[in-house]
Amino acid sequence: QAKYITHWIALADATPENSCLYVIPKGADPGYLKGDDPPEKDDGAQSDENGNKSNDDEEQFSDPLSRALSTKQSYQNIRALPRQAGQSLIFTHRILHWGSKGNK
Repeated sequence: QAKYITHWIALADATPENSCLYVIPKGADPGYLKGDDPPEKDDGAQSDENGNKSNDDEEQFSDPLSRALSTKQSYQNIRALPRQAGQSLIFTHRILHWGSKGNK
C-alpha cells in the first residue's frame, strides 16, 4: 500500500536524450509488494578466511535496484517515461525510479 506519492511535472521536454525518468515496473520489482527489508538475521552467516562473517542474503537485500536487476534479462524491464513540457507523472514511493544525465 502506498504511503505517499510523487507528482513529477516536466518543465521542459524530457526525453531519453536529455534526461527523462526511468522506472522499473511493479511486476518486475521483487521488493515492490514485499518491501526491501533484509531477512531476519540468523547464525548461518559464513566466515571468510579472515574470520569476518557475511550474509549474502542481507547484502542482496541492501540494494533494491540490484535485486530488481539481478540478471541481464531483467534490464529489459527498465522503462523510459518521456514527457512533453507540462505533462506529468504520478507514482508511489515503491516504484524504483531515477533520472539520467542525458546526452545533451
